[in-house]
Amino acid sequence: MNNISTHHFMGLIMAGGLALTAIAGNYTTAGDGTTHTLSSLAKIAGSGVSRQGNVITITDSVTIARADKFKLEDGLTVCMGEAVVLRINGQAMLEVANGTTFTAIAGTTPFTVQVWDMTQETRLKNITFDQVGFRGPGKAFVVDHCTFTHFNGANKGHSAFNMNGENSHYTFTNCHFERNQYSAIASGANLHAPVSISDCKFIANGVSGKKYPQLNLTVADSVIVRGCTVQGDPTFDKVGGIAVSNMLGKAGNHFTLIENNIITHNSYGITTLGLQSAVIKNNIIAHNTHIANAMLGGSGISVSNTGAGNNIIITGNNIEDNLWGITAIGLKGNHINVNMGKTGNPAASDYNPGDNVFKNNGNGGTLYDLYNNSPDTIYAQGNTWNVEVQDSISIEKVITHKPDIASLGLVVFMPAHNEQSAIHNAQVARQAIETRYYNLAGLAVKQPLNGIYIAVTRYNDGTAQTKKVVR
Repeated sequence: MNNISTHHFMGLIMAGGLALTAIAGNYTTAGDGTTHTLSSLAKIAGSGVSRQGNVITITDSVTIARADKFKLEDGLTVCMGEAVVLRINGQAMLEVANGTTFTAIAGTTPFTVQVWDMTQETRLKNITFDQVGFRGPGKAFVVDHCTFTHFNGANKGHSAFNMNGENSHYTFTNCHFERNQYSAIASGANLHAPVSISDCKFIANGVSGKKYPQLNLTVADSVIVRGCTVQGDPTFDKVGGIAVSNMLGKAGNHFTLIENNIITHNSYGITTLGLQSAVIKNNIIAHNTHIANAMLGGSGISVSNTGAGNNIIITGNNIEDNLWGITAIGLKGNHINVNMGKTGNPAASDYNPGDNVFKNNGNGGTLYDLYNNSPDTIYAQGNTWNVEVQDSISIEKVITHKPDIASLGLVVFMPAHNEQSAIHNAQVARQAIETRYYNLAGLAVKQPLNGIYIAVTRYNDGTAQTKKVVR
């Protein structure tokens, strides 16, 4: 077997770009402290805004001055024209009760709604952005129950929601991103933008077909992706699932948490690059095979170059039907520091029960549960490997490491998970709290009928277990 090319990782991720400069609007409010709405702007001659019934039309870009405020009205359809930007420099009040939609005038390519207020948190709720993007370089953003679809990627921002703020904080809950041209959410490679993304759905983003993952995130002191569905479209075979990168080698304490997600049908599942500490936990990562060349992607999880003092903890994941299970890549002599399971003393600081389950990961007729493409030793104890008997001779067949290629590091994989092991015995007191069922599209179902489902059982000790259910 040959070493995986460095292109296997570098082909997985494209940085979100650098922070972008502002675009001036064609009409700017007076900056006299007025609170503006789209309806009030429609009454100003030359504003480029008009209203007919509940339909607002914006034909020229509008800027709300820093001293002014903007309040979004409920129940509107806002049609934006060619290259139009709604830029809000002052306070933006963007929560509505029932729903307002931003969309395009037929046959045009609008740009974005933008908020640049650095004085306070901006909240968005119950808004649909269809063919219109959002840029958020302001102080902080809380985005709840919003939908972002079919953004054209215009105005160089590319992603449907572009996190453009240095040290800005972002929170996304219960949002839906579908069939946008590039990434659903992205941050500039030169920006520090802490973000929490939970209970969101990302469906078939990246319809441009270019190398942009659906979530294209940059390291920060806290990057969290939890409880999300990230489902790709096999048509776009270069688009990955979740990427968290440190492309520019940013210094600092960077922490990444990716847990309890369902990630399917992308060119790869999860990838981390560069200096960061990460926990990748209790995810279902399956069918990420949609890339023409296995040397350029297809990993369930790929990690690269964590650096001294940074660790990647991988535990409790169900990794199935990917071209590679887990690939650990050390470039330019940098360390990877991957802990996939280090059993023994539960009180030890590096204790990890493992509990990863591998099934049917491979390409070219060979199974690859774990490929240690680095000179470092990886502990991978307590896992269930894609072999009938969980013994060292069998497991050796699905792991690539030092015995296969002398320049590679060793993988310490015994003891494997065993129902009679001390690992299990130490956990027999735990109790199941709930079991949820998901179909292969990542959608929750109340009760599985005929077909194949994934059952996720959560326990009172905070752990979770996944298994396939065939009905």
